[in-house]
Amino acid sequence: MNVALPSGDTVATGFPAKWVGAGALLVLLGVGCGAVTVLGAPWLGFALLAGGAFVTAVIRRPWIGAAGTAVLLYLLPFATVPVPLGGFRLSFLDIALTVTLAAWLLRSVALAGRDIRFTQAGPGIAALVGVMVTALLFSQQAVSAEIFRFFLKAINSMLLFFTVVNLLRSPAEVTRFARVVFLAAAASALVAIGLYLLPEARATEVLAALSRLGYPRGDRLLRFIADTDTLRAIGTAVDPNVLGGMLAIVLPALVAQVVTPQPVMDRRLLVGMTLLVVAALALTYSRGAWFGAMVGVGYLAGVRHRRLWVLAAVVGILVVVSLPGQQLLDRFMSGVTFADRAAQMRLGEYKDALRLIGAYPVFGVGFGAAPSLDLYVGSSSIYLLVASQMGLVGLGAFVTSMFLVLRIAWAAQRRIDDPRMSGLLVGLTAGLLGALAAGLFDHYFFNLQFPHAIALLWLNAGLLVAAALTATSAGSHPGPSPEPQR
Repeated sequence: MNVALPSGDTVATGFPAKWVGAGALLVLLGVGCGAVTVLGAPWLGFALLAGGAFVTAVIRRPWIGAAGTAVLLYLLPFATVPVPLGGFRLSFLDIALTVTLAAWLLRSVALAGRDIRFTQAGPGIAALVGVMVTALLFSQQAVSAEIFRFFLKAINSMLLFFTVVNLLRSPAEVTRFARVVFLAAAASALVAIGLYLLPEARATEVLAALSRLGYPRGDRLLRFIADTDTLRAIGTAVDPNVLGGMLAIVLPALVAQVVTPQPVMDRRLLVGMTLLVVAALALTYSRGAWFGAMVGVGYLAGVRHRRLWVLAAVVGILVVVSLPGQQLLDRFMSGVTFADRAAQMRLGEYKDALRLIGAYPVFGVGFGAAPSLDLYVGSSSIYLLVASQMGLVGLGAFVTSMFLVLRIAWAAQRRIDDPRMSGLLVGLTAGLLGALAAGLFDHYFFNLQFPHAIALLWLNAGLLVAAALTATSAGSHPGPSPEPQR
């Protein structure tokens, strides 16, 4: 579904409209920054100037904003501006999301006059946002200012879907953005492995240095398996399960690129990146993320790349016969059989969540606290968490929105002849399915406390839909995609 907007390439001066608009914007920014610097805080003026430069760059080359957001999501998801503003500190991710969204809207409405892609998934996502607002307004308990702020962050993160879909308009732009995502994920994995291999004291010092950017401080920044001294990789994601989910959503796409006939990058580089992501994912000891990655790769093997079953068999044998592999297998099986304390606590959470949903089945309890002491909001599952906060109506809206995204991809897959775009599309589909599978056992992809994980889910959904739309609208011609207009 596209919404047509008025267009025009020139103004009365004879100059291109986009140059006139950009020039006017720079003048206004210069005047505004000067006034703020003189009358207010000097740092704020420079921050506005930097933000204005970013907006101008995004207007000129729209994918830059989305690419910068992807890099932040993987490398510094919790980083905040060092100087507080009005009692709280803006995160760099908040700024990137908002600036990119505003720049896209400005470019579409005022400069380029492009149509807006609402897509067939748009109504489902709009309905989901509507249910979220309804659940917020009718929360059983009062919502604090902090929760309301995180709610706005979550909505902003979800809007990234529309930003990505509308910024990536050609196969070349889609593949270039996919490269950025792959490289950012591999860099995140490399950082996680590096911190894992450092002595614990040194790793703690490195993580503590990030406290200047809003990261946690203290001497207990590393994470271990409960009741053991087994270290878990966290990278800059703070939580090992969150890092696991961030890597699990991209791993199937990387695997697909390694085995597809025409990958979007050099295959040798892709192999190295895939091994980094696999190693970091293993070191998180996140069983939910492992399960999601296996579902994603299993989807690839089932629908496209049958030889992956052979690779899976080889990996399975290595896991069984090697000592590190046995440790990973023991960790996974202790979760499946609910043999360890963490798994038993998770099972208790599921039971309590079902009780809460049974008591408030329609719109849940909202985003505040539970209304009684014997109930609480908090479950290690996307689906139970959504149903607890927004009821079965909200759960239905979430599942429907994800299904609509996947339906676009599945429909496009049948019409694409270009092996490069086809390989990318099936990998992105597998990644999203893997994330949804991981959501059975973890909540971060829809937990207000992790807005960057929410943004990552919708970024991948947006990239998947953008790949489907651009590949089919380009005529599905095989061969390399042309470079986008600059």
